[in-house]
Order: sequence, then structure tokens, then C-alpha cells
Amino acid sequence: GRTGRGVQSSWKAKLPSGVELTKRYLFEDAPGGEPESSTFADLQITFSNPTSGTVEVDGFGIGWTGGLGTVESEKKENTGVTRILAYPSPKKEVVKFKTGQHPAGYRWIGMDNRYYLLAMLPEPGQFGTIHVQKSKKNPYVVMLAAPSFVLAPGASRGFDLKIYAGPKGYTRLQKWGLGLEHAVD
Repeated sequence: GRTGRGVQSSWKAKLPSGVELTKRYLFEDAPGGEPESSTFADLQITFSNPTSGTVEVDGFGIGWTGGLGTVESEKKENTGVTRILAYPSPKKEVVKFKTGQHPAGYRWIGMDNRYYLLAMLPEPGQFGTIHVQKSKKNPYVVMLAAPSFVLAPGASRGFDLKIYAGPKGYTRLQKWGLGLEHAVD
């Protein structure tokens, strides 16, 4: 439904362990109030344990797979120009990842191509590892993985992140003060 900040959508599921998983997206209104032109979403993921026993949650991660779209004339080269990157490195530079596991701890982690950027901006300390995979079948996979955690009966644990999905215009990205403009070459 509509909120004062944008459009909200929620999903709930029960995991085999009995843990309830809730995902809530808030698609923020763009300047001028047009939600269809928004490029940011807030994502809240909550694990709740309504059972009478302690439950371990292992293997939780969130990410993106399949690459990013582009204009028809550049589809053949799109896989070659798609990158997985993060910012900032200790030297305040963009880090470009290859297939493998990498320590998390960046302000944002994302996938880009020539024109578009998908960036995940997690709250500090929530995710421990970045998983990156590239193959001919699957242009790219990027996932933020959380360390396993235990939920006592009645306990909950939340994960919050902001997601940017949109064009890579330097001036537009710079004005938000999130370091996203560093994805522009």
C-alpha cells in the first residue's frame, strides 16, 4: 500500500524450521512524488522464531543474479562489460571482484554495466561475506551472505538495506552522498 514516503509491499513465509520470514519493501517516491520513477527501495528482512525451541538460521543471503539489461544494440557485449564492485576500499577506491568469496564491510556492493547500476547498501556488520560468480550460463551472481545465527524462542533478528537500481549518471549519483558515483568510469 501507499505510505507517506512511497509504495510498500510485504511477503511472509514459514521456513521448514518453523521460523517466519518477512520481507518488506518500501519503494521510495522520487523527487516530485512519482513512485514509478523511483530508483531506491528500502528492504527489511525479519526472521522470527514463534516455536518453543531454539533455531539456527544458516545460509541466509540476499543478492542479484542474471546480470543487468541494456539496449538491444549492445546485448552481445553486455556480459563483457558487466562488473561486480564495491566501495570504498581502504584507499577509497572501487573494488572490482572476480569469482569467489570476499569479506564484506563496504558501504555498497553492486553490479553494473555501461549504463546501469544495481547497488545494495547494507547496514554495517549485518553480512560477513560477498559471494561472486561468473560463468557463460550466468553472466553474474552477487550475494551478501550473513553468518549463521541462533534465534531463541520468541526472538527476532532483522536485516536492513537500501537498494539502488537505475542509471549511472555521475551528477545524479553524487548528489545522494552515498559514494555511488564511484561506479562511473
